[in-house]
Amino acid sequence: MSSAKLKDSADVGKRSSETIKSTQTKGKNFTWDELEKHNVSTDCWISVRGKVYDVTSWVPNHPGGEDTLVLNGGRDATQLFEAYHPTKIYQLLNKYYIGEIKPDEEHPAFPPMSEFYLSLKVKIEDYFSTKKISPRHAPEMLLRTVILVSLTFMLHYYAIFATNLLVSLILACILGFVTALICFMPVHEGSHASTTENPLVWRLLGATHDWVNGASYYTWLHQHFLGHHPFTNVSNSNQDMDSFDPDTCTHNPDLRRIKPHQPWFGHYRFQQIYMPLLYGLLGIKFRINDISIVYFLKINGKIKLNPLNSWHSFNFLAGKCFWFFYRFVLPSFYVPVWKVF
Repeated sequence: MSSAKLKDSADVGKRSSETIKSTQTKGKNFTWDELEKHNVSTDCWISVRGKVYDVTSWVPNHPGGEDTLVLNGGRDATQLFEAYHPTKIYQLLNKYYIGEIKPDEEHPAFPPMSEFYLSLKVKIEDYFSTKKISPRHAPEMLLRTVILVSLTFMLHYYAIFATNLLVSLILACILGFVTALICFMPVHEGSHASTTENPLVWRLLGATHDWVNGASYYTWLHQHFLGHHPFTNVSNSNQDMDSFDPDTCTHNPDLRRIKPHQPWFGHYRFQQIYMPLLYGLLGIKFRINDISIVYFLKINGKIKLNPLNSWHSFNFLAGKCFWFFYRFVLPSFYVPVWKVF
């Protein structure tokens, strides 16, 4: 692509993004409390650059799937909208416009997309278009998923029924590594609408977290997709539970000191010794936290939880039950309970 053509395309993208900020400014003024009530598939509003859009009618047709749109329902979707969408459709939101909203006081705001960022987006879009390559097409990831899920059940079976306890423990450690890879690959790719163009496949990839790992894919979406990526390492140094990024939330005191503004406590001098061991128990923490987040807290860090639909409710409950059954109940019929644990 020539530099002149690239600049023209970037200018189009810049004008499209500015349209979101500058057009149709006579709508109704909404509060954040009002916006937050519209966070389900049958009633879905989002905010982008201070504008409010009723995208309910677009939910069934959204190329990125229902989940990615409804998850942003009732909240500011600016960062994710601008990051995930090609520049040519930035003006698509105009027909869904219903009003205005004041800046979000709960979460930090980010400056408009720069000319460099828009130029880079256009260049990447042009590359995939020219090469006729889908940025989401990765069939090898589906094969990896099948291999990892198969390995999980095989390793669990042999770890349980191995006659040598040392062999059982070694297999159990390998099993932990494999289940971590499930989170790193299929679950992560599903949460970013990757691997294929099919939203159902993304859901199935994410469901491996519930059914195979016993951890909630839905709370992971709030932690990673809605929290970590828009607010990577963003903190408010004046508050407890200070991170907008759920991955770096801490208390005072905490088990770990990972941010320079955290108050110092004496036990932090030993964290390089005990934290690697505690990180090995994160799987247990996540499986318990999921329940408290969904049924009691309704928030993950500073990211409020949107209501679960029937698909995610089923996977949450049935997945945890299946995981507990195949990991603990079923083996207990054949080997001593102490060995199972």
